[in-house]
Amino acid sequence: MLKYYVYISRTKVDMLYPQIPPDALAAAEAEVKLSLGVISTGFRKRRPEPSRELAARASVVAAYIRKHEDVGTPQSPQAWSEAVTPLRWGVVHRYASDIALFAGQVGDVTVALLGSSTSILGTSSTTEAQHGLFYYTLEFFNTVLERDALVRQEPPYYTWPDAVEIGMGALPQTPYNMEFLARVVHTENSLVIASPLYVALT
Repeated sequence: MLKYYVYISRTKVDMLYPQIPPDALAAAEAEVKLSLGVISTGFRKRRPEPSRELAARASVVAAYIRKHEDVGTPQSPQAWSEAVTPLRWGVVHRYASDIALFAGQVGDVTVALLGSSTSILGTSSTTEAQHGLFYYTLEFFNTVLERDALVRQEPPYYTWPDAVEIGMGALPQTPYNMEFLARVVHTENSLVIASPLYVALT
């Protein structure tokens, strides 16, 4: 099945792929080869299209995670979360800091996927959050992404829900149906914040 990737975390792929045990790697690669077609992105490019190898490795890592890690849904998040759902997305910018944000509702749960803007494939909308102190929150989000682990502390100046609401307010209003697999970094009430391995159009 074709995947039209709009985001692949090279950092996660480069970190996780070498850790897959040889037997599991062979099984995951065989599974991916059965379903892997031409991999492309669905948007006009601002950089050269990522190599087929990166996309193939992301597929292998995803197959391994689904088989050997705790993967839940936004309504029941585990270490990882996945879903197919409408998401709005773009690069949220404030002063010299920015972040890729994919966000939307899955049932009664708000999902916010935070990623590096350098991992976006093709073009994306870049919009500025109209809140002066949000710059420090973007810096905090970038630190969260580097840790890639559960975070319990609050962002500076805002609560998690407030920070996500500000970010979502800066996104284009048009949602796209998207599939994602993401590492959960924070949950509370009806909010899941995660860092994606990949996001693809469906």
